[in-house]
Order: sequence, then C-alpha cells, then structure tokens
Amino acid sequence: MPTTISFNPSDGAPARVVSLAATSPALLTVNATWNAPGDDGPCGQAASYEMAWSTNVLTPANFASANAVSLSAPQTAGGAEAKTFSAPQNLIYVGLRARDEAGNPGRLSVTTVKVLPEPGAAAGVLAGTALLAGLRRRRLRR
Repeated sequence: MPTTISFNPSDGAPARVVSLAATSPALLTVNATWNAPGDDGPCGQAASYEMAWSTNVLTPANFASANAVSLSAPQTAGGAEAKTFSAPQNLIYVGLRARDEAGNPGRLSVTTVKVLPEPGAAAGVLAGTALLAGLRRRRLRR
C-alpha cells in the first residue's frame, strides 16, 4: 500500500536576511542593501518585507512600533535588494524581515547607521555653544 506524504510550503518561515547593511551617503539619507532571502528557508521567493528604523535598539517586541519603510515585493532568493529613505540625524537601527504567503515572519535582522546631519546643523550647535560661553564671560566680568 503506497504511503502519501503531504508537504505544506507555508509551514516554514522565510530565511533570515543575513546581508543587511546600511550607509548614510548623503544628508539625512539612509541606503539599506541586502540579498533576498528564500520563502521556505533558503529557497523560493518571500511574499513581502517589513522594514523599519528607530533610534532605539530594535527587537521583535518593539519592531511593530518603529518607523515603517515601504518596500516593493522581494526578489527570488539571492537577488540584490536596496532601499533609500530619509531619517533624522542620529545613530539609528534599521530592521528587516521577510514574510511568506501564509504570513509567517522570518527572523529579524538589525543593523546600525550614523545618519549624516543637515547642512549647518553642526555649525548651529557650535554657534550656540559660543554664544553661551560669551554670556558666561560677561557675567563673570560684572
């Protein structure tokens, strides 16, 4: 008597994105790059991505409350992916995970990037510091 084995491809979560990297190539801009994970482990094509950033360390518990970044549909496993988005001057955490067609999430990948400041932001801080120092000197002379 033949044995029937059934396999449900939605049983396995997508693979974790292991190549996530982020840079700040321009003012208040982040460029994230990665290779597409597979739908069921390292094979296939995931159904969607979730990307978000925060000034706080990202974990699975707080990922949903971070600043969402919209992404297009994933490529087949191994395909090169990239997304450029705006973020404030700060050290930020960028998180990414894939989901399969059944909604199963892959493991969260997180990287950090120091976002370049707006033009004059550093000069404004230095000018404010110099102004305060000048006011303190005047008070001392009186």
